[in-house]
Amino acid sequence: MEQTSSLIRAHKALTNLLARVSEDHAPAFSQPVLQELNATLRAEGHENLLANLAPDDLRTFSDYYNACHTVALAKFQNLEVQTPRKFCSLLNAELLGSIGTLQAPAKAPAKASPSPASPSVSGGSGSSSSSSSSVPKSDAQILLDRVILQLRNADPDDFLFFLNLTNDMPLSTPDQARLRTLFADRTPPEIVNFLTYYKMIYPLAIEEFGADVAFTPANTGAFITIFTGRLLAQIHILEGAAAAPAKAPAKAPAKGKAGAGGRPGPAKAPAFDLTQYRIAFDKLCLYDAIYDLLSGKLHRLDPVIGDFGCQWRVPFVIDLHTDAMRYILSQLCDGDIRELRAQLDAYLNIRHIITSLSDFSVVATYDGLLAAFRECSGKKGPDLVKYQHLTNILTGLCDMITSSSPFFESVCDRLIPWIELYKRDEIPKFNAKTYLIACKIMTQNRIRSMDPFGLSGIQTERDIPLQSKMIVSVIKELADNSYAYMKYVARSVCTYENIQFDMDHRPLPLTAPEPLNFTIWRLLEEHPFATVQQSTTYLSHCFYAPMRMLLSYQLIKYQPIIIDLKRLLCTPTEAEGDATYAFNGGAILYYEPHLGTGTFRFVANPTAEQMNTVGMCIEVFSILNPAAPPLHRDAEAGLFSPSFATFIETLTTSCTITDLLLLACASHNELPNNIVAGTPAKKVVDKDLHALIEAAQRGTISVMPNPELVSATYCTSLVGPGVPLLNLPSEYWNYMIERNRFLALLMAKHGSMSTAYKVYLHGDRTNGLRIMSTIPFAPIHIYGCTFAIKFAELQALIASGRTAAPARRLVTEADCVKKTD
Repeated sequence: MEQTSSLIRAHKALTNLLARVSEDHAPAFSQPVLQELNATLRAEGHENLLANLAPDDLRTFSDYYNACHTVALAKFQNLEVQTPRKFCSLLNAELLGSIGTLQAPAKAPAKASPSPASPSVSGGSGSSSSSSSSVPKSDAQILLDRVILQLRNADPDDFLFFLNLTNDMPLSTPDQARLRTLFADRTPPEIVNFLTYYKMIYPLAIEEFGADVAFTPANTGAFITIFTGRLLAQIHILEGAAAAPAKAPAKAPAKGKAGAGGRPGPAKAPAFDLTQYRIAFDKLCLYDAIYDLLSGKLHRLDPVIGDFGCQWRVPFVIDLHTDAMRYILSQLCDGDIRELRAQLDAYLNIRHIITSLSDFSVVATYDGLLAAFRECSGKKGPDLVKYQHLTNILTGLCDMITSSSPFFESVCDRLIPWIELYKRDEIPKFNAKTYLIACKIMTQNRIRSMDPFGLSGIQTERDIPLQSKMIVSVIKELADNSYAYMKYVARSVCTYENIQFDMDHRPLPLTAPEPLNFTIWRLLEEHPFATVQQSTTYLSHCFYAPMRMLLSYQLIKYQPIIIDLKRLLCTPTEAEGDATYAFNGGAILYYEPHLGTGTFRFVANPTAEQMNTVGMCIEVFSILNPAAPPLHRDAEAGLFSPSFATFIETLTTSCTITDLLLLACASHNELPNNIVAGTPAKKVVDKDLHALIEAAQRGTISVMPNPELVSATYCTSLVGPGVPLLNLPSEYWNYMIERNRFLALLMAKHGSMSTAYKVYLHGDRTNGLRIMSTIPFAPIHIYGCTFAIKFAELQALIASGRTAAPARRLVTEADCVKKTD
């Protein structure tokens, strides 16, 4: 009867606790909640409820709770769709079900006899309740116990503090040797001792805990639970692979049944931890990204994740390229950039030779790598042997790359630690290395194709390796770092305009009228929007004002704009709604920053240095439909001329390039799809979205312009002086007035509010229709590149003869070719 009463009270205490857990607490519970539960058990006289029933290493409810948490987390990580509520359900089942198992009455044996050891719920070494002896713990488990003990008494907000704890642990030399052997035999070569393994687990635990969450006494326990759970899960995998049982294990009790002595049966194996495989894959991606950075091929770092954000990655990639080049040239090649380029070419040749070897041919291409990962996954779950083999291949490839190229090894030895610290002091919660790897991963999963005129065609998206396991974390890493860098971009422009910030990046009181760019900084800083893309929720921001800020940043950083322009002539056919398109001409245009005018100036004949300078590359289309009624004034006539030479002359001598770019950007949607808000988060319907955006924008502008001071000429023509990007006081102008002016200009000159090159049919992204309107100038895509690379691409396109034949309005996959690298 007493056993039944204890069971009922324990269930009641746990049920009350779980009922009060909100979505914000899961998947990790805070220490105060656990303490409250312990207090409840003590108040009811059940503080020793588990002491006589659980294995020896589960003497307290805290230990038991952590063990159940580990098992629930392992199951949670295997779910395709992961939500806090599902985690709560799993943990509830583990806690309540296991307590019921422990409380099950057991008949006393006739006489004492040894009983088999019963594993703990967590899957670790257990002990028998009928014997005072316990199964000896391995060196790994002993060390883990010490780590857990010290972590529970610490506030884990300092990584170095944890490393010192690990270094200072009293572990004998023989124990260290055995532990090192265990990890050296079962992990990639770079993880040869517990300390390096520990360093690997810690950032993953931080990611799961929440990189944006500050450590407090209230949530320290939650982090410890996550961290120790990850350590424990991987140690069990390693020990399980190394162990050689003397005899076949006893048959496990049926699910939900008690094991020997009324205790829980053997726990299920922990979730398959893919940490080491992710490390090997990330390392290869990092090597390739470093080559892309130093060679100026930044179009290989051009990720798309559904946040309307191809351009948001550009400032980071260009800044990192520029600063990395400066740093490496100060360390290697005696500052000779020609020597650096020659060494990079030599390295690339070595890279091709290595991947042609039979040992590495399986990962020579991205498609081959995907196929290898799919084979490892299998229909019945991950195949540990195959994953280990693939990991060895990836690790071996990375080792071969550096050992075969001493130059590239020197580059990586210097550059990787430098990247890890890049702008970390200037940008809160920013990780340049993680950001760079995510950029590479989410670029190589997409095949860009180009139509016969060299304009963006039908795209093909592929999975990434370990798609179900990695996609959420990779997209989150990319989105979070992207947003953090855009806030840094805005703060940099404000600083250039003499706005001062304190050490926490908060603005000091203004001593002058509020500049327009300061209101954009406030929009980015104070009004994020949550979007759900590919089962991942992350923060994003409005489009137009940050795009304007991006151009301002290009200006103050003295980074050029490179226009890759293709112009088509549209001739309607007798069939209604159809037309043919002919190539009117193409050009690569170089615009250098001009701080004096606050905009960019066309350079007709770039120097060799300018041609090889990385800048913001913008792919642009222009379409002229001669049958459409003219909507221009005389000064703008050249933009509507069928003569390509006349068009280019007017464009480069009479137009402000940033005005033309912002004119098209004004028609872009302000936010990506699937915006969510509220608690719990719900999708914002279209009719409410406009009001939400306008409220955010108006909330950032403290001073509305005086109508008598607002310029009457800005944004009213396609030609003439443009609106300055810098030093515009809000009392004269703001980005809302600017965008509305541009929208009116679009309607007046294009007869349409759209500037899209093509429209996909019925949601089928394998077919699209080109527009039939006259649009003098509109961007399609933005990334980092050089004039030299784009000029070579244009020459190759014309030499191919693909532009010579007219094309129909419909664009299909068959019409497109893969973009040349």
